[in-house]
Parts: sequence; structure tokens; C-alpha cells
Amino acid sequence: MKLFKQSLLVAAVLSGLSACSEEDFTPKAQVNENAPTHGGDIDVTINEKADFQFLYMLGTPEGKMSGEGVAVDLDANPLTVTDIVVNSDDTTGIEMGALKVGVRPELLVDQLDTGDTHTVTISYKVSDGVNTVDRNMVINITGEDFAPEFESDITAEYSKSDAKSTIDLLDGTSDKDGEALTIGNAEITATQLPDSVKDVADVVSIDGNNLIVDVPKIKDKLAIGQTLKYEVTFDVQDHNHNISRTAFVSIIGVSDVPTAPTVNAKKVFETSTSAGLVNMSLVSAPEIVDDNLDPLTVDFSDVVPTGEAPAFKFEKSTATHIKFNPAIFYSYVDEGQTKTFTYDYKISDGTYTVDSEFDIKVTNDGFENLITNGSFEDGLTGWTSANGFVTVSETPTLNIAKEDAKFAAFSATDTLSQSLPNLVEGETYVLEFKAQVGNGWGAPNNAIISGDKLVNGEVQGGQPLSSRGIFEHGFGSTRTYALAFTATTNVKLEFKATQNEAMELDDVRLYKLPFEQANNLISAADSTFSNGAGNWVLGNGATVTSDGVFDSGMSGDIRTILPFDAGKFENGKRYLVTMSIDVDSGVSALEHKFRLSLTDINDVNTTFSGGANSGIYVLTDETQTFTAILDSTNSNIADWATRDVGLNIGTNVWSPQSNYYIDDVRVVEIE
Repeated sequence: MKLFKQSLLVAAVLSGLSACSEEDFTPKAQVNENAPTHGGDIDVTINEKADFQFLYMLGTPEGKMSGEGVAVDLDANPLTVTDIVVNSDDTTGIEMGALKVGVRPELLVDQLDTGDTHTVTISYKVSDGVNTVDRNMVINITGEDFAPEFESDITAEYSKSDAKSTIDLLDGTSDKDGEALTIGNAEITATQLPDSVKDVADVVSIDGNNLIVDVPKIKDKLAIGQTLKYEVTFDVQDHNHNISRTAFVSIIGVSDVPTAPTVNAKKVFETSTSAGLVNMSLVSAPEIVDDNLDPLTVDFSDVVPTGEAPAFKFEKSTATHIKFNPAIFYSYVDEGQTKTFTYDYKISDGTYTVDSEFDIKVTNDGFENLITNGSFEDGLTGWTSANGFVTVSETPTLNIAKEDAKFAAFSATDTLSQSLPNLVEGETYVLEFKAQVGNGWGAPNNAIISGDKLVNGEVQGGQPLSSRGIFEHGFGSTRTYALAFTATTNVKLEFKATQNEAMELDDVRLYKLPFEQANNLISAADSTFSNGAGNWVLGNGATVTSDGVFDSGMSGDIRTILPFDAGKFENGKRYLVTMSIDVDSGVSALEHKFRLSLTDINDVNTTFSGGANSGIYVLTDETQTFTAILDSTNSNIADWATRDVGLNIGTNVWSPQSNYYIDDVRVVEIE
């Protein structure tokens, strides 16, 4: 470009001199007073996997052709480079050109590892023909070497009648560098070796990158039901890495003649009511063995209780594994006692079906309370008082029936909270607590469960999961409240005294209570209204919809009653009642007054739990799983076991403006 411009200048000068004689022209001497300058040495770092590129010796400090810091000459003289010296014994990947250097990093891929750097320094002078200035070009090529990768170890299982087999120990491996992989440092260990095959050598051997499994060697020695196991450890190698991998090989003695599964003994599971989920196989050895190694199945609809075992469906169970929460046995075992329940079931291999049985041995050690310091015996440990108006006291002013020595007292507007980080997402939990408010006819305080929830396609925290209005309706003594919810993540419990500030609180419990219809004191048909009203006596205006949902109608303070024969409910016990409620209403939530009580069928004012007023609740959520505790300890009647009783559901109490849609009514004994 400079030469092109100089040619134009010469043409212009010659044209201007065309009218002059040769004697009159004297060429002006080229000025060369200043040495070239540049923005500093060129110093670049290039990854070994980068593409081929040029670095310009007269360019910027980054090696680019143009930009800030290129070599310049103030006298506008053309520049070149001289005295080039390459300061490296290894110039692999470096290609010298006219005023530029080509860099081909890929040629160093096999030489450099992660953390390695190959540096080539090129020294030279930038010259304008007379003056020079020193400059260096430093080229750093950095290594990046990936280790071999694979998703899992190798597991192979054979029957003793199988043929000789080859296992590729590099199966499923890869290397991002494209290097050839090998195996090394292989060790073969027999981890289960029946006496009958101890003298057989080289059943498993290494050949290059393969594992050879010579099954026929032990075909006539391995007995039916025996298993030979090997563990092969080895390294998957590239030129720089050794990544450990293991191959597990089993050879099982199976029969070539079709036979039915063998039941050697019954399955026995031991647990307690406070334990977590039981998840156990019903078809595993040594109790259950299939000589043909056929896949076994269990149909849980065929599980049949024997003796005193409750008729549970074990609905969480999958494939061949029985799954259940032991708390479902709570009401079948006396507290502190252990009891065994037996169930019959069938095992199939696809051709044959055999009978078997399993025992569940359960100890009733209560429910695990997931609340920290729910009785406040350790002060407010585990709790947070937002405004500082919650204290722990031993002397009630509102006459709460405290559980132990201490309780929590609200003296003004405040929120008492506790985070619940260890709940299992998707499981249903029950919260219960005792509370006494200062004004039994005042507006309700609230217990609120919140957590993460999907809102408009995004997970948002602090979303309400369930709540309960703390409302006495002039009951005048301590009341037990409850609510149920399905856990999400980041669950939090809050007691909010915002309306009726004076409140005393105690005996806060949170437990997981799984549901089985066998535990429901209400039949499946009456629980779900699948047969219409069934045994329910509907109140004025109430109906059951065609899809099996109770509709209260909008009449005021009606009662719908489900009768029970004598003996269903006893003194000294507590019962949990839950139901799904959806309130279709245009009035505020505080107007959703709802009645639930258990009464003498012949006298609705004789209630199982306290007086008639104790059954009034405020439904603060229009859609909820309503939950209540029926506690016989509040009753002054001593002979409930001899009485015919009725479960009373009252809707539109004092406010005849809403439709209550109710389903899945459940009553479960909890103590």
C-alpha cells in the first residue's frame, strides 16, 4: 500500500516538472531522522486446540495486523525486520514467513498436558532502512489434556450354560482429545467362590483391552443356586491419565429345565411407627430363588392380609418392591408394644406362579415429631419471634391447658416461625397444636405453612401451602387445631397473631401420616361419594353431584350427618379428620364458617370433643385439605364406645352465601 502511494506521488511530481528543463530539477533527499517505534513486545497465549493463525511482526502487541501499538515510522519510511533470532530448540508449530509468523497449535497436542506451556521467543529488529528498534515476539502455547471418560462401571451376568464371552473393557469410554485408549494395571479377584469351582483356573482372563469369560469351564461344577462372582479392577489410560474402572462379573448356577420359583422362607421386615419409608424386595434371595434365573413379578393387588393384619393395599409399591410408611400401623399396635402382621402374596416367573408370605414386625414408638422444641421446654430454641412479643412462660393468663411446664405467650402483634428443611417433597404432613386466644369471639389469628411453589411457570418461594384460622367461637378452653399439607421445598411454619393478639400456644407437632383406606373409619364409598349420598343423611339443599362430590348448596347452617354404629369411637383416643373442601363464594374468607363435630346421633348437642361451639372453624383458604382433631379427652361423657354417633358437617354457618364442595372424607385413629 505504501509503495502504491509512493508511485502516485512520483507520477504527480514528474507531471509537474514536465514544463521544466532537466537542468532545473534537483531531487529532494529522503528524510530519515527518527527510528521506528511500536507499542511493546508481542506476547500471546494460544490454546493447543486453537485454529491455525498468523501473528504479525510489525503488528499490535497482540500480534494483530492493525490496531493500537503497531510499528510505525514518523518519517513514513517503509519498515522491515532484520536480525531474526528464534530462541527455542523446538519450533514445532511455528512457521516463519515474510513479516509474519504462522502458529499451528495442533502439532503440539500430543506433547502438551494440562498445565504445560510451550514458549517460543523470536527476537528481531524493526528497521526503516537506517534506524532500528528491538522487538520480541513471545508465543505461549498452553496444553489441555482431557482424561478418559465413561458413565459407569461394567456389570455382566451369565448363567452357567452360556457360551464363552468377550467383554470390551473400553465399552462406553471416550476421550475428548481423540487419543487412543488402553487398559492397564488390571487385577482379577474372585469375590464369591464356591468350593466346587475353586480348582478351576482362568475362568476370567485379560486379553488386550478385553475380558474373556470362559463360562463352559465351570458348567458342570457350579451347582444350581450357586453363584460365582469376580471383581476386575483396571485403569482406563491415555498417555497421561489412569482412570479406575471396575467390571463385575457373575456366573449363576441355573437350571436348563424350566422350574417354578422356590420359596425357601418367608420375607420378614422389622420397623417402627416413627421410621422412614420401608422399601424391600419380595423376590430376592436367599428366601426366594428361581433356578432358571427368570425375571420374577409380584401383583400387589393379590396381597391378602391374614389374621389381624389390616387390609392395606401398599399403594406406593412398585414392581417387586413393597413400599410403605410404617406409621400406617400406628393404630394397630399398642404404644410401646411390638406386633407382627402376616400377608400372603403370589410370585410369578411368567410360566409358574407360587404362593409365599411376608411378615411386617412393627414396634409402636409413636410418631416422630419434626418440630424442634414444640413444647417450648427449651424456651424459644428453634423458633424466631419477628417482633419480640413472644415469650415462654410457666404461668398461663389465658388458662391454656399446657402439655408440660412451659408454653409460648403472645402479648402483641407478632409472628412466631420455624423453618422445616428436612421434609420429603411430595409427602403429606399433619401439623397440630394447642392454642388459647384472649377473645373467643374475636377475629382469628392464623397458622400458615408456606414453601416453594410453581407460579406462572416459575418456582417462587414463600407461597402458601395450607393455613388454619385460630378461632374459638367462645369455646372458653384450650382447643387442638390441625392442618394438612403436601411438602415442597423450603417449607416454613408461621403462627401469626395479627387480629386477636393475646394468645397462648403449646404442644406443636408435625408428623407424616400416610393414608391407607384400611385405616379409614369411613367406607371407601362414603368417603368418596362414589355411590351418591350412600349412608350420609344430607341436610336441606345438599346434593351429591354426578361425578361424586358433595355439594352443600347455599342454605344457611345446614348439617349433613354420617351415622356410625356404637364402638367406632372410644374414650381416651384421638381421631384425625381430613377432607377436600372447595368453597365457591363471593364473600371474604373470614365468612367461611364451617362446622365439624362428632355427636350422639340422638342429641347433636352432646359432642365427642367439648361443647357444640368447639366444632366451628374458619376456612381461610377457599381450596384446602381441611383437617381437625377430635379429642375425647375434652368430653365429659364416659361411655362413647356404647353410643351410636354421627359425624356432623355444617356449612354456611351464619353465612348462607356459599357452595361447599367436599370429597375424600377420612377419619383415622391417631392415638
